[in-house]
Amino acid sequence: MFHRKQCYVRTRATNWIFLETAMPKRILVVDNELHSRDLIAHFVREADFEVWEAADGVSAIAMLDERSFDLMICDVVMPQLGAFEVVRHIK
Repeated sequence: MFHRKQCYVRTRATNWIFLETAMPKRILVVDNELHSRDLIAHFVREADFEVWEAADGVSAIAMLDERSFDLMICDVVMPQLGAFEVVRHIK
């Protein structure tokens, strides 16, 4: 049985759009700064999404190899591997 989730998402144009999904979406949050990662993860969880966290690009790639995600929110500049290297791995 699917549980329907509903939420509002703010777009760049400061308009709110209504989303309704059959299952909670799985989101990967990648940031080497703990405070930023916790803050993003908190708000994403409040919107009833399933959140996974990675502290760096290497951990993110390991998680991406193990499971699929609907969305990744990734810091661009991180030690070792940044967002662009992680995205190249996905391709």
